[in-house]
Amino acid sequence: MNRDVLNFLGITHIINITQHIGNQFENDGIQYLSIKIEDRDSYQVSPYFRETYNFIETALFGDEFSDVNITLNKLGLEDFKEEYESINSCQSRNKLIQLIFKAMSNEQNKNRILIHCSMGVSRSPTMCIMYLMKKLKITLNDVKKI
Repeated sequence: MNRDVLNFLGITHIINITQHIGNQFENDGIQYLSIKIEDRDSYQVSPYFRETYNFIETALFGDEFSDVNITLNKLGLEDFKEEYESINSCQSRNKLIQLIFKAMSNEQNKNRILIHCSMGVSRSPTMCIMYLMKKLKITLNDVKKI
């Protein structure tokens, strides 16, 4: 809710996963994905996974990035593709994941995404975890070790 903080952090995109918080800076250059999900344990968030994933991908990489192999190639990390696909050790996979995210944060990528819900306990972390699992082709157990 603070434009100065968003500017300082370089936030260009926001995923708003609330029912009652508006898209405060929608007319001020920030792109939003608004998902009206109730804050209840029984509410299914999985129907919003594809839309959220696509929004993040487009924000970070443009429309041409669709999987980790393409991402590795576009980021100049194609040498790691075979290693990534054969990694069984979570520790080795974590090192490669760190390389990918380091490359993703280079000067070519100016976009930054804020994902928020009301309390930051279940909905926004779920979407972050979903993105990591799908993008990096890893399991929930792998995500827990990152």
